[in-house]
Amino acid sequence: MDARGSIAHWISQHAHEDALKGRPLPPGLAALVQQLLQPRSSPERTKQRPPATVEISTAEQAARMGCTERYVQRLCQAGRLPARRIGRTWLITQEDAHDDEDERPSPQP
Repeated sequence: MDARGSIAHWISQHAHEDALKGRPLPPGLAALVQQLLQPRSSPERTKQRPPATVEISTAEQAARMGCTERYVQRLCQAGRLPARRIGRTWLITQEDAHDDEDERPSPQP
């Protein structure tokens, strides 16, 4: 018995003991046990999907645009280049990076 089957068995056993004591069955528990008992799809049948978004760093975007990393950071900060910030790092989605590569914004004075 695999781990999923063991978990399903353990949940079923405790749910049965609770039912004997008059405790109600939590909603969705039966569906969860059924889901755990379903065979997992094999890797051959599972289609690999590309990630929803690919993000690049400001350094990589600067190399693509032919400018400095600081300039790209300023574009991100000003909202002229779609990006999100995590700590001190700006991440630019690759699709947005390609779109803006051809239309390099002019520097602000």
